Amino acid sequence: MAGASSILQDRANPEGSVLKRTPLPNDQNLDITPMIDVTFLLLIFFLVAAVPDVQAALDLPPAQHGVGVSRHEALIICIAEAPGGRSALVYLTPSKSGPPLEGSAEAQAATIRAMVEAARAAGKTEVLLKAERRVRHREVARVMQAADVEGMKINLAVMEPR
Repeated sequence: MAGASSILQDRANPEGSVLKRTPLPNDQNLDITPMIDVTFLLLIFFLVAAVPDVQAALDLPPAQHGVGVSRHEALIICIAEAPGGRSALVYLTPSKSGPPLEGSAEAQAATIRAMVEAARAAGKTEVLLKAERRVRHREVARVMQAADVEGMKINLAVMEPR
């Protein structure tokens, strides 16, 4: 057992007393740089490895509980895409027949409101806004806001290309 006691003795301390162990430094600041590096590497890997399928179209089922709008009870307004990215063309007819509404957005809104109020006076209870697929939502919202008359229900429809 003499070997064990010689191991515990300090070589600089010839008396043979056992020295206390020096405490490890208590470092409260944890270096998280390597963890951030790994996180960024994983993020870059998943961004590069992911292949988004942007061209996939949604295959939505047809409405099962929708109710059709009667032509006799509704004023139908057609909204068509304008060439050159201009403001949408608004027709106060069920299709794109006849001339579209002319003038500024405010003048068109006044004309639409007058038509909706006349339709309400004639006993119609609904407005159907038929918009082409590529018409911007802000254009549909503009016409919808103009057609918002108390007592009239507004319905939206999308015209499919033929």
